[in-house]
Amino acid sequence: MSNAQLSLTPDTSPSGAWRNLLPNGPVDLVASRVFDRELFSVLTWCCVLLVGLAADIICQFMGWLPEHAVVTACIFPVMTIPVMVRILKLGDRGGTPIPCRPAIWGSAFIILAAMMDLGCTLMMSPMLEDEGNIYLRRLLDAGCAIESVYVYIFITQVLFVSMFVIVWVSFLQHYPLLVQSIVVSDPQTPVEFLKSATGGAHLTWRQWIIPLRPSEVPLLYHCFWFAAVGVIFGISIFRYYAALEWLSIVPVSIEGRIMTASLGIAGSLLSYLYILHQESRYQIRQATIRAHSGQ
Repeated sequence: MSNAQLSLTPDTSPSGAWRNLLPNGPVDLVASRVFDRELFSVLTWCCVLLVGLAADIICQFMGWLPEHAVVTACIFPVMTIPVMVRILKLGDRGGTPIPCRPAIWGSAFIILAAMMDLGCTLMMSPMLEDEGNIYLRRLLDAGCAIESVYVYIFITQVLFVSMFVIVWVSFLQHYPLLVQSIVVSDPQTPVEFLKSATGGAHLTWRQWIIPLRPSEVPLLYHCFWFAAVGVIFGISIFRYYAALEWLSIVPVSIEGRIMTASLGIAGSLLSYLYILHQESRYQIRQATIRAHSGQ
């Protein structure tokens, strides 16, 4: 029995984005890329922020910056604001209400990670003499009052944590559409599910693994949310580990930090795929039951 017979094809997204997405059939790439404008806008600002941060850090280590380049330390946190505005617009395009429980639990996990990391830092080193953050070090080395540095910490933490929470809530607004796109493709094996979950349902195996033309690249929509969820929760897990370092519960080591960050991101990505897989299979089973009961 085909998906068309099961009436699985959703039409709840803007412009009916997945109306023409059928298993092993053609994809309306214009319809399936209705979110690309918002995604490119978000990614452009993210790239500007990350490239600026990387260039600033490299210049500092190469000695190409003034001795106390305080200005850049103040500019980069402000650059998160346009990123958040664009993510909010993208989330609004999801067209579904925000589910309260996942939004609250996920946001609490992110906020608590920041509070633990920051709280342990200030508790164990109130004058920040052991702080390794290069931007805080710039402010301290420039002779800024500790009170001013505390204000800077508060503002930057609010901005970055808010950005993570906004990404999570926006993802939840798009979650039903992500699930529906996988239901329509009806993957039969774990590898087929992975292909669908990463935006390659309409591609051949060769195109998905080795895209040679722009039209063969997996849908940016799926790739963006896959990466975004992994990053925000992977970094949050790392912040819990940093708090444990301050409390001397775990040893301070570069290897431990790299392993924690890597496992945190990998675990977040696997959890994302597992939940998406379970929900999509559940919806397919329910559609099959409804189809049989209607006969």
